[in-house]
Amino acid sequence: MPYDDRLDSIAVNLRGTKIDFAQRAARHFVTGIIGGGSAKQDRDAVLAAQQGLVARVVPVRIRLTDAEIVTTIEAHWDAVNGRSHAMLRRLRDDLGLACEQSRFKGLFRAVADRRARGSLL
Repeated sequence: MPYDDRLDSIAVNLRGTKIDFAQRAARHFVTGIIGGGSAKQDRDAVLAAQQGLVARVVPVRIRLTDAEIVTTIEAHWDAVNGRSHAMLRRLRDDLGLACEQSRFKGLFRAVADRRARGSLL
């Protein structure tokens, strides 16, 4: 069936990641499209469900090395009061930097640990 990125716009409960796209499309098809008609009728219903919808815009962010991300975290630490979530939002939304969440978690923790050790000396 001709599903595309507009699937995310059909319903809030159908939003998700690229990895689970096939499962989300299948769910939409089984719960909202399939009706015992022909494959062409089902195809037309899928196209109609997506008609007029716009795919989500995926921001293009700058990729940095781990060392560059760490330097950036250190530079913005005080501005976000050392809060992890606020730092990730700053990196992504304000600075336009790419950093996957689990990668960020490790880098942020390394900076937090280093700052904690520095304040104990």
